[in-house]
Formats: sequence, structure tokens, C-alpha cells
Amino acid sequence: RSTLMRSSAASDVYKRQAFINKKDYDSAIKQFLLVCDISPHDANNFVNVGVAYANKKDYEKALESFGRALGIDPSHAVAKQMQRRCLTDQKKRADKLKAQQAAAAPAPTAHHAPPPQQQQQGPPPQQQQHHMQQQAAAYSGFDPHSDVLPALVATTVAYLSREEESTNLGIFQEQGDARLIQEVKARFDRGERCPVDGIGSHNVAGLLWLWCHDLPEPLLTFGLRDRWLAASQEPTHRLVPALSDCIALLPPGSRRALHALLSLLHAIHSYQNAAGRLGAFFAEEVLWSESGLHDGNAGRVVELLIVYYQELFQGDPLLGAGVAMPTPQVPLATLGRKVAGPDPFGYFENGIVFKNFTRDEAESKLAVSPGGAYLVRPSSQPNCLSVSYKALDSGRVGHLLLSKPSASVPGWTTDGRPKPYESIYALLKSLPYGLALANPVLPIDP
Repeated sequence: RSTLMRSSAASDVYKRQAFINKKDYDSAIKQFLLVCDISPHDANNFVNVGVAYANKKDYEKALESFGRALGIDPSHAVAKQMQRRCLTDQKKRADKLKAQQAAAAPAPTAHHAPPPQQQQQGPPPQQQQHHMQQQAAAYSGFDPHSDVLPALVATTVAYLSREEESTNLGIFQEQGDARLIQEVKARFDRGERCPVDGIGSHNVAGLLWLWCHDLPEPLLTFGLRDRWLAASQEPTHRLVPALSDCIALLPPGSRRALHALLSLLHAIHSYQNAAGRLGAFFAEEVLWSESGLHDGNAGRVVELLIVYYQELFQGDPLLGAGVAMPTPQVPLATLGRKVAGPDPFGYFENGIVFKNFTRDEAESKLAVSPGGAYLVRPSSQPNCLSVSYKALDSGRVGHLLLSKPSASVPGWTTDGRPKPYESIYALLKSLPYGLALANPVLPIDP
């Protein structure tokens, strides 16, 4: 019976997508629930159920599904994002219902009602639609056809781009005060000047996230979504031209806002090597689909935009000087021992295996070395070194970027270790790969 169910579920994959495309969410939910019964330990299945319920505006069941997904995988980025989105949309719907009920309350009886022919009948349908579009733009604080950067985006990006903030990936990982974030955003929507210095980094990050979330159309637009996804699948030498073509088709306001957002995310990536995680986090906010069905390739699009940010926006006439971003330019030689002659590392630490290897050379060396071997090698990124290692238990060869943010931020960080360690030795010791530090496998060069 289990085999038959698996076969049936596999044959219905196109049917589920067809139900979503037709907005027949009830039928899609039935299909997704069948898959959940077959694979109850796959968080993605419950995310798909939750997305379908969210499209139905059944936020309670959607939140229940996302909760089950997070029970299986507490770090599931899409489940977390959709959970926050549902909570936000649930509150917006409740507020709208209260406003409608207040408007429907009987008004005091007038002593002299105007004649029927003198009562206003409202604008024609086309004017009503234009007015609704204006309201949406005013609510989100964004006009895609204007090249003026919204004050909310400019303010939050400038704040989060400060060195002490952009070195901390956690600003987008911890939830802020939802009520405070909504209140501050409402002030921006009303056109008020609203400094954010006193509300805390996580709330400022939540404010930027909410701005992206509340847009009536994603920043990368519905119309270009298929083109973005296709561009992300191009071979490496074609990635930048293909993504540049998509950027050129964006309305000027979208292009300017995207540039500001990516300038921040690229700065965080330069410290934390976190383009993949940031791409997964923001994909559902800047490139969501009209059907609401999650597509993992959207995360790759945003990841590539972060990685190639400088190449993509270099010389864009619309942006001019753009948003000034801090880039780590502290010479590593000032942070460690200076040596005579050319120094490929610019940093020295006793007891660490430094090798002037390329990535390929490191992999070749580690392939014939026992588990626990490692070496630190130069990196092409400023203020960074790379470590290549061979895990003790699995024998897997891997690589990590070691970041030295600045002279004012002591220590080293790497992916998954956002808080600086005082030395490379201490950082490597914290990794779960069983690296041989006390007695290195590879010799330490003099």
C-alpha cells in the first residue's frame, strides 16, 4: 500500500501545480496532505500546505502547518518567513475588519438629508482603480516609477550598513518587536521623519523586511520572475550579463531600491560569507510568485545578486554615487606580524598551518592527508583568509572563509560563527571537524 501511495503521489506532482496555478487551493491542499502522510518527516511538505492555506487567507491553519514544519526543522528559513508573513497579514486583516465595522456603524440621523440627486456617486471605475494604486503606493512608501529612494529604505540601509551592524548576520535571524516595527513603519508611510537609532538593530532589520513584505508587487516584479529564474541557471560566464539584462528591465524605483538593499546584503556577505542564507531569507520577500508556491531557485537569484552586486551595478547611470557602503579595507599586515618581502597572508599566528596554496592545490594536498588535517591559505577577498580542512569523522574536504572585519572588531569570524573569536586557533577549535591543532597533520612552515 505504501508503494502504491508513493507512486500515486509522484504521478500527481503536475496536478498539484495545476491546482495552484488555477487558484484551486482546496484541491492543492488535499494533494499536499497526501504527500505529508507519505513523508511526514519532510518539513517542505508542510510548508507547501501552509502556503496553500495562506493563499486561502486561512491564516490559522497556515500557521499550524508552518509550526509543524518548524517542529521538524527549526531552522527552515521559508517556514520562518511565511510564519512571520501570516502573522503580519492576520493582523492587517483584523485591523481592516475593525475599520470596516466602524465605518458600517449607523451614523447620527441628519435633520435634513440632501436630495438623492445631489449625493455624490463616487468616481468612475477607472479613477477608483487609479486611486487604489495610489493608496497601495502610499501604504508601502514606494513608487516603482520614481527614481527617489523611499525614506524608510534609505534610513534602515544607512543604519544597518554601519560597521558594527553589518558584521552581524544575526540582525535578520532574531525576531524584533512586531508592534513597534508596525508603528514605526506607519510613521514612515505618513511621510514623517523617523530616526531609528533608538529602536534596536533587530527592529530596524525587521522594518526593512516588512517594507519588502508589504509591497503590492515584489521588488523584482511578477512580470520578470520567469526571466530572473532563467538567468540564475545560466553558465558562470553568462550570469552577470543575464542578471544585468533583468535589472535593466526593472522600473527606475525598483532598480534604485534593489541597489540599496543589495548594497547592505553584500556588505554583510563580505564579512560573513552569507550570500546563500541571505538569499534564502529574502527570496520570498523580493521574488515571490503570484501562486504563492515556494521555488528554491528564487533563493539562488537573490544569492547571485548579492555575490555579483558590484559588477551588476557598476556604472549604472541611474544610481550615480548610490548608497555609500563601508568596505573592509584594513590591511591585514597591520593586524599581525609584518614580514620582509611579499607576504601573501599579511597575518601571522603561532601554531597555525599557513600554506600559500590555491583552492585546487589545497584539495589535492588534503585528499592524500588523514582526517583532521587543515591549512590556512590566502583569500581574494579583502581582510579575509581561507581555511581548507578534512573532517576527522567523515573525511570530507571543505572550505571556509575567515573574516577579520576591522581593527576595531577584534578576532575572526566565519560562516556559522558570527561573533568574533580572538584568534584563528580559537575559531578552528570551535569547529565540529576534529581538526588536529595541538599536533597538526601538515607541517608548520617557518
